[in-house]
Amino acid sequence: MSEEQNEKVVRTWLEEAWNKGNIDGQARILSPSYSWDGLPPPFGTGPQGLLNFVHGFRSAFPDLQFTMQDLIAKGDKVVWRIEGGGTQRGEFLGIPATGRSFKVSAIIISRFEYGLWREDHVCWDRLGMLEQLGVIPTAEGTAA
Repeated sequence: MSEEQNEKVVRTWLEEAWNKGNIDGQARILSPSYSWDGLPPPFGTGPQGLLNFVHGFRSAFPDLQFTMQDLIAKGDKVVWRIEGGGTQRGEFLGIPATGRSFKVSAIIISRFEYGLWREDHVCWDRLGMLEQLGVIPTAEGTAA
């Protein structure tokens, strides 16, 4: 695929899967050998693991919204930076609903292969999210 097509896939994925929760049918853009080096183990691996993760995240944070801040495509890679968050209304990774909101940013490097999304390398502020949800103490020693 062209760089422009890869960009479009990433923008559509962010809007449809993450922001709207339209996960059904998204597997068609993922390579059968899709991988993400930071996918939490309970969700599984491969394309289904990613879809399970998005579904679980959206179930716990139903008002979840992300905004694209930057997007750069070069060759078979797309680097994108997003910001967003939501309010925890359901259990996530064994953490009961807190009713608290979080806001984080993430930088993702995605690679495409043979017209399909092949892999992701994701850097996001997990610690900040857990602090904002009140699950762990802040650096000052108190829950956020």
